[in-house]
Amino acid sequence: MMQVPMGMLGDKGCIRLAFMLNTISTILYWGSIAIVGSQQNFPLWGFYFSPVFILIGGGPWVTGTLVFTAVSDSVKPEQRTAAFSIIEATSGIADLLGPIIGTMTMSVHLGIPFSLALVVFFLMFFPASHLRESTVGNMEGVASSQDETESLLSVESAPDREEIDLEHTARDLLTPGAVIFSTCFICFFFFQVARDSTNYLIPWVSLRFEETMARAGLLLSLRAIMSSLLYFVILPLATSWIDHTWSSANRDLTLSASGAFCCTLGTLVVAAAPNLATVAFGFALSVLGSSMTVTLRSFLASYVENAFSGRLFAGISMTGTIGSLIGMPIMGAAYSLSINCNIGLPFLVSALSYFLVLGLLVWLVSKI
Repeated sequence: MMQVPMGMLGDKGCIRLAFMLNTISTILYWGSIAIVGSQQNFPLWGFYFSPVFILIGGGPWVTGTLVFTAVSDSVKPEQRTAAFSIIEATSGIADLLGPIIGTMTMSVHLGIPFSLALVVFFLMFFPASHLRESTVGNMEGVASSQDETESLLSVESAPDREEIDLEHTARDLLTPGAVIFSTCFICFFFFQVARDSTNYLIPWVSLRFEETMARAGLLLSLRAIMSSLLYFVILPLATSWIDHTWSSANRDLTLSASGAFCCTLGTLVVAAAPNLATVAFGFALSVLGSSMTVTLRSFLASYVENAFSGRLFAGISMTGTIGSLIGMPIMGAAYSLSINCNIGLPFLVSALSYFLVLGLLVWLVSKI
């Protein structure tokens, strides 16, 4: 609910204020949870008051939107994909180290991981305070709300976006801006639906191949390794190499289709794998395809002014959240059926969703 308002605040040239409010809401949200949980004289229903603080600035669920907005408006279009890649890589490292630190400190005292989390959130004030408001959009080009809407949906009306050969665009761009945006948002939706199958990978591998949960859990370590390799090495090198022949928009869209193909093929391999080694190979391949979310974000950012990037990334985040909410019960039902049928039904459903995304992206590539 807070994604769009915070994105709009960033678009209005108040990215520093947006980050400050977001940090405050995150600290109050987790701090209230820690206080209620650590004090035995507080009733359990006290936890229900914690989400109220999210209304201040969106809490941790909006931080990613603001980060992408600030970075998108601060780098050149040809550098955007590499910058987004570094963001994802850094986030992946944090996701890997966070549970490890939490588990180690929780064994000493339950309140230590919460205290460390609050300290980290407080540290967010330092980079946020050094943000320049001028990095968020060129507000001189925004005359009215009607102009904003037309600029967001029209590929031809954004003066500050990445330079595109107008003659080539008028001749070859067969799809209007609204179709481009709707197609990409549908891709984000089904991609997130498909990713929910990962939640059932470990229990399915343990059941299918009679492996221990600890041994099957090594696949998560493989994901961390492949993600770091993808975002720190493979994707930056690929974008640098393709930049010599293609425009950044065509490059990002083609890389997005390639990522969807890797996810489709990798998930099919996991579903039909005869042994754990084949599962690991298919899973690694699907992890490589996760770059689609990065490159497709960069592609869409090429078609909007900086003054709308906050709302763009907020919409992408909301679409992914809705996709996850719908995908979780679907994958749960598929997993329940797969237990009796001894087939990887969640991954077949996931592969079908990825294939739909692939088809849409290939169609979009052919039209641009």
